[in-house]
Amino acid sequence: MKGWSALTTTLVAVALLALPWGVREYNIQLANLFLIGALFALSFNVLFGYTGLLSFGQATFFGVGAYALALLMKKAGLSFALAFVLSVPITAVASGVIGFFCSRATEFFFATLTLAFGQLLFVVASKWYTLTAGDDGIQSVLPPEALGSATRYYYFSLAVVLLCTAAL
Repeated sequence: MKGWSALTTTLVAVALLALPWGVREYNIQLANLFLIGALFALSFNVLFGYTGLLSFGQATFFGVGAYALALLMKKAGLSFALAFVLSVPITAVASGVIGFFCSRATEFFFATLTLAFGQLLFVVASKWYTLTAGDDGIQSVLPPEALGSATRYYYFSLAVVLLCTAAL
């Protein structure tokens, strides 16, 4: 947060922490979606903002992580916490494989390759009915009881976004 004063950072932190108080559940869920979008934007900024490489495959890694979490919970029967932790290295391996090919390309070809890998994984996820349930998606993957309320889920998402922001 280059250029931000300590006062601005403190005000933003207080606003984010106080946001769920006194608002409807719908607004909390909407704020949660904004947090997820902010994390997506931060990941895009790492690539495009610092290297100038345009990627059309950023959503691919979000999808791999989401499918890894859901499949570990549904097919392997793991708890949310363990599946959440294990989905990170699974996504890292997938991004390493894709990155191995894409990092050797420049500018236009990099953008084209990221788009191609994104579409490839989209087709795999939407057509592999025995694993991913295809177009119907994986049903009944619920957050744990500890995250049962919209407010708790918001604070969990806020913590993840802040940890990822610090890591970036």
